Amino acid sequence: MNVVLRGLAGVLAGVVYGLLVGGLVFLLTLENRYTPYPGPLIPNKNEAARMATDLAAFFGAACGVLVGLAVGLPGVGKWRAAAIGLIVGLAVQSLLSYYDNPWPALLRGDWPAWRNLLAVFAVLPCGLALTGMAVSALAGMFGPQR
Repeated sequence: MNVVLRGLAGVLAGVVYGLLVGGLVFLLTLENRYTPYPGPLIPNKNEAARMATDLAAFFGAACGVLVGLAVGLPGVGKWRAAAIGLIVGLAVQSLLSYYDNPWPALLRGDWPAWRNLLAVFAVLPCGLALTGMAVSALAGMFGPQR
């Protein structure tokens, strides 16, 4: 019974993390949402902002649930949970940036490229590490930690 409760805590924490990521992207794309004439292109700015929000929430929730289950089911400690979240976040960040090579812009000292890289690093690896620690703390209430 404790394993089920720890797994459920991991899933719920992962979904909450995904909703937080979706809310953050919603706030970042808010200026593109309600333009009076979005333009003749399809997808327009309104739909692109909505799609970015939906995809960010989906991928954030999927990664959060993965980390939540990987941490909650075995009941690992807080530091191992943070390491699991950091590793999953770095793996997902590298997969998402595979086709978008930021290194030439970073080496030129382009500030928007650095800002985007730091924002994605703060959201994915650091956010998933904090989510793993939160799941470990929640799972600690339902059983022993290793």
